[in-house]
Amino acid sequence: MGRFLVLLAVCGGATAREIVEFDSDWQFQLGDAGYAPPCNTSAFSTNLSGSVCDGGTGTLIFVSTLALCEQACCGDPRCTYWEWCEQPCLPASPGWGCKNGYDSCPTRSPAQNWTAMARAAPITPPPTPAAVCTDPAQPCAPGFPDGGWRTVTTPHDFVVEGAYAATNDEEHGFLPWNVSWYRRRFSIEAAQAGSAVWVDFDGVYKNSDVWLNGVYLGHHTSGYVAFRYFLHNATQGVGAARVPVLRYGGGTPNVLAVRVDALSVQEGWFYEGGGIYRHVSLTIADPVHISPWGVYLPSAVTGAITSGPLGALGPQTAASASVMPQTDVTNSRAVVVLFALTTTVRDPNGTAVGVANSSGTLPPGAAATLFQEVLLSGPVQLWNTAARPPLYTVDSTLWIGGAAVDTVTTVIGIRSAVWTPTQGFQLNGVPTPLQGFSNHQSWAGCGNAVPTRVDEYRITSLKEVGANLWRMSYPGNAQLMDLADAHGMLMWVENRMLRYAVQPVVATLHDGAPRCNPTQGFDCAGGTDQQTCTAYYVPCSVGSCNCEWSGAVCAESVVACAPAVPSPDLADPQLLQDIYDMVLRDRNHPSVIIWCLCNEVGCDIGDADGGVFAAQFKAAINAADTTRPITANTEWTVGSQDTLTTVLDVMSCSYNYGTYELYHKHHPFRPFMGGESASCTSDRGYYGPTNATRGLLNGDAAAGCAATSWTAAASTEWASGSVAWTGHDYKGEPGAIGWPDINSHFGVYDIAGFEKDRGGYYRSWWLSSGASFVRVSPRDWTAPVAVGAPVQVAVFTGAAAAEVFLNGVSVGGRKPVPPFGFADFGAVKFAPGNLTAVTYTAAGAVVGFDSVVTVGAAVALRLSLEDATGRPYVADGQDVALVRCAVVDAAGQVVPGASNAVTFTVEGPGAVYGVGNGDPANHTPDKVGLKALPYGGVWVLPAYMGLARAIVATVAGQPGQVVLRAVAPGLVGAQVAFTTH
Repeated sequence: MGRFLVLLAVCGGATAREIVEFDSDWQFQLGDAGYAPPCNTSAFSTNLSGSVCDGGTGTLIFVSTLALCEQACCGDPRCTYWEWCEQPCLPASPGWGCKNGYDSCPTRSPAQNWTAMARAAPITPPPTPAAVCTDPAQPCAPGFPDGGWRTVTTPHDFVVEGAYAATNDEEHGFLPWNVSWYRRRFSIEAAQAGSAVWVDFDGVYKNSDVWLNGVYLGHHTSGYVAFRYFLHNATQGVGAARVPVLRYGGGTPNVLAVRVDALSVQEGWFYEGGGIYRHVSLTIADPVHISPWGVYLPSAVTGAITSGPLGALGPQTAASASVMPQTDVTNSRAVVVLFALTTTVRDPNGTAVGVANSSGTLPPGAAATLFQEVLLSGPVQLWNTAARPPLYTVDSTLWIGGAAVDTVTTVIGIRSAVWTPTQGFQLNGVPTPLQGFSNHQSWAGCGNAVPTRVDEYRITSLKEVGANLWRMSYPGNAQLMDLADAHGMLMWVENRMLRYAVQPVVATLHDGAPRCNPTQGFDCAGGTDQQTCTAYYVPCSVGSCNCEWSGAVCAESVVACAPAVPSPDLADPQLLQDIYDMVLRDRNHPSVIIWCLCNEVGCDIGDADGGVFAAQFKAAINAADTTRPITANTEWTVGSQDTLTTVLDVMSCSYNYGTYELYHKHHPFRPFMGGESASCTSDRGYYGPTNATRGLLNGDAAAGCAATSWTAAASTEWASGSVAWTGHDYKGEPGAIGWPDINSHFGVYDIAGFEKDRGGYYRSWWLSSGASFVRVSPRDWTAPVAVGAPVQVAVFTGAAAAEVFLNGVSVGGRKPVPPFGFADFGAVKFAPGNLTAVTYTAAGAVVGFDSVVTVGAAVALRLSLEDATGRPYVADGQDVALVRCAVVDAAGQVVPGASNAVTFTVEGPGAVYGVGNGDPANHTPDKVGLKALPYGGVWVLPAYMGLARAIVATVAGQPGQVVLRAVAPGLVGAQVAFTTH
């Protein structure tokens, strides 16, 4: 023990964990600094049409026209040829029919309806940053002069700052892609020398490369999976000359440089943005510390559950429960360490209700996992789908020599989630139909850089229509997961893809050199200038020993990183690592009830290898978490010759409602859920026929689409529910209308967060108050159509029957409401006045009323804050206020068709973060970005159907009153104020 104490004294004192805000003060440059690739389509003079490349290096491009396919290749200095297929084509078109090739393609085969062109000569590529970047002309070099760059705060989406144009890609919202650079200077105190230091990126879209003080740390491909780099490991030099890169003290600051490539390839067919669009943090910890994502806290309900009349929507308790911590501890010191671990569980009031203690010994550079159990006596408060479910906290504290050297606090919820093949999903013993919406990230005024309060508004707004499940088609941001826990929203967490060949990405640096793509990192003590990392999936790493698995071990040997030769039966190691990291980050969230392997075409339905791939991804998930089942959003249909579905714990079908019964008949012992469903399109406040900018489905047609979907799942006891596409509109994927529409029409809310008529359908069947709920559609009875023209009328209610009265006269008599349906009154000739819906019980008693009336002319604006949280606004530069702007008549009623141009100005310590109005064809800039604002430099936004949205940001370190003013020609202006703290 004496020797042990002496060694500790040599190592120095303990360092408490410090998590540093790392979002501010990034220097940003759009494009590769000093380089703009020439884009002259006449350079493609070699005609290869009528053939396709066999093999070769390249990628599919998600674009919708031949011109965009050529443009994508033209703007990519790596691209040597492009191929475009017009349907029908043979061989079958991969993806959307566009491929960009990166080599000479020595072998080509004849093909029908394929157009292909190659460059006559290669173009000069941009400068290639070196692994050790010292050239001050390159942005990766620490001495690069970035004083002229723009200062930004992350999350930051640079794509949404671009200009809408019909020549840009439709599916991605008609906004231009690009590459970009970010640089940030930072210092670490001299007293913290020897600490473990790492930087966490919650999401960068995409193909990011990172340098610390000019030394290359690694490449990360995915635009959706969080990753990190350990900075204290970064070294340069060889052998005895090998020295650390990270600097401590008040001298020359450290420089972190990040290159982001959102130009060369996209992962999906929807808006994906670009840049460091999620939060960044820097952590400084003792060399002996709890590993990042290293606390795993599965729990179990062990005693009887007591529920009130609201079931999982109200308070529930258990007679007893247990928490079973698994904690990864890392020793980056150069000595053997004797340590103790204390795990303390605290109830929602902060009172300690259980403690576990363990101890262990770690050799230098080693890691270990400690297993504990904490028994909780009742009443244990259970997490559920109530508005504010109870949450417990767990403090994991590491001790050395009686001093606490590291503490990690984790929020958990204790609940029972069971999937059954006969009674569907059960939460805390109560059958709970899963009433879900899928959602993409983007939102008006934000792009994909969505502030926390906006995500919170989206969750609470979906709960208002009765939703209890949120599904994303890729891993969401960390703040969304925390909010789901806090607001009782169940989460379906989904992996992006199973193989690059289906939805391709570039897996190499932009210089073409093969990389091992280190992402998560592992901090090793000692070592040589190149080290092999014995990781869970990734065979090796380069330079700084940034291994990808938290349980990796650095070997003291030099093994070259050769590009992997893929096997048709082996999943890509990086994709396996991505899904493993996805689960590591989110496995402690009580809101997560299921992991999803893949989405639709990415699930390889019909592929004989689908099951082989799925089994490998399932094993990766189970390596991190075994407490939740695994599904896939499959396109399974009757007769599908697939193997992927055989490895699923819960079967899920994307659409294909007619297959539900048949699948259950043949697989009666497998839990089943309707997956993605109800791609119903409508535009808020529009009730006319489809035209050049809006329409598609409206009123009762859109509701009929929703009813068909929900009925398929709700009419059985064994189906757990379904997930409608989508809760909110999103950028890109405008559907059949195309330009000038720049966003989707699928949402129950528009892209600015204003509810469409279809929300009334879900309220009538998803809310416990549905039997008393009534809403008549259309919501506009001022001028939905011309006087005398037909307009579709429907009543949304869970009551037994409904009747509609136009100016006091019954229209069509009393109509029964079918189970999971609505009362459809068909086409009614519009006449100004009053349209009233009345609902009835089966015995004929009146249940409720709802009316829409013809309103007066617009006379004023009205501003209001939309915030269901009650939380104070924080002057941190990240918090925002959501402001609803309405155009109203003299009686204060919203004028449905108003499109007045509204000018927004801010007084006090605030700034407009972004604007939107829900119009799918609105081309007003969401954000300022690099553009000069129109209309004399003030925010001017037309209202859409009487409403507009402004998002006002706080200013870091400047508390006070913020006032937003709105004016419009001919209208009385308005203002709204809030105070930041």
